Amino acid sequence: MSPEPFFISAGLIAFFLVYSYLSRTEKQKLPLRFFTILLLSAYLGARIVYLIQKKQPFSIGNGIVSWGFIIGGFIGILIYFQLFNKDKNSPVNIAKEADKILTASALTFAITRIGCFLDGHLLGTPTALPWGVFKYGALRHPIGIYLSLSALLIFMILFNRYPHKKYHGEVALWFLLIYCFNRFWIEFMAVGHLAPGIDPRYSGLLLIQWICLITIIIAAHELIKDYSLIKRLKLNSVEKYSEFLNNHSWLKQQKIFYRKT
Repeated sequence: MSPEPFFISAGLIAFFLVYSYLSRTEKQKLPLRFFTILLLSAYLGARIVYLIQKKQPFSIGNGIVSWGFIIGGFIGILIYFQLFNKDKNSPVNIAKEADKILTASALTFAITRIGCFLDGHLLGTPTALPWGVFKYGALRHPIGIYLSLSALLIFMILFNRYPHKKYHGEVALWFLLIYCFNRFWIEFMAVGHLAPGIDPRYSGLLLIQWICLITIIIAAHELIKDYSLIKRLKLNSVEKYSEFLNNHSWLKQQKIFYRKT
C-alpha cells in the first residue's frame, strides 16, 4: 500500500491546525464549513493541476502538485467569502489570507513531500554523498527529503515572522522568495520524469526553474519596495501600510518608490 495518502491527509490536517491557530491570533473566528471548503478546494486544485500536467482525465487519487494546492486554497477562500460572508461591505483581504495560507502550506509541503519520497515519485541525479538513496541502479539525491526539509525551514521562518510582520502580504512574499530560491537549486539535482518529453528544458532550465527565477525577482523587488516605503513614509504599523497598499494601485506604488526623495 502506498504511504502517500497518509502523508497527504496528515498535510491537510497540519494546514487546518496552522491556519486555525493564525486566525485565532487575529481574533478571527471561522466556522467548520470554511475549513471544509478550504481543504476540499485546496486538494482539488492540487489534483487537477497534476492531472492536467499528466494529460489524464479527472479522478480522485494520490498525485498532487504543490502550487495547485495554493491556487485551490485561494479559490476556496474566495468562494466562502462570496457565499457566506454576512458583511458584504467588508471584503476579504487577499494579502492577509495569503500570509496565513502560505505559512500553513509550508508545513503541508514539508509533510507531503515525505510521502513523495517514500513513493519514489521524485527521482534525483546520481550522487556519491553518503545520504544518497539507491534507485534504478545508482545512489541518487533524495529530492523528496530536500524539498521536505526546505519547506520545514520555510515554515519555521514564516511562523516566527508572522507576529512581527509589517504589513499584510509580507509573509507571503517571503514564502515566494525563499521557496522559489530553494526550488530553483534543488531542481538541478532532480532528473524529473523518465519518460522523454515530459520535462523539456529551455536554455538548460526546466519550466519550473524559469518560473522560480521570475518569481524571485518579483518577490525581492516587492519586499525592497515595501520596506523602503515603510521607512520613507513612516508607516510603521500593519494597519497603516496595509491601508496605503489598498489605497494605491500597484503602478502608483512603483511611481512613489522610484520617485527621488
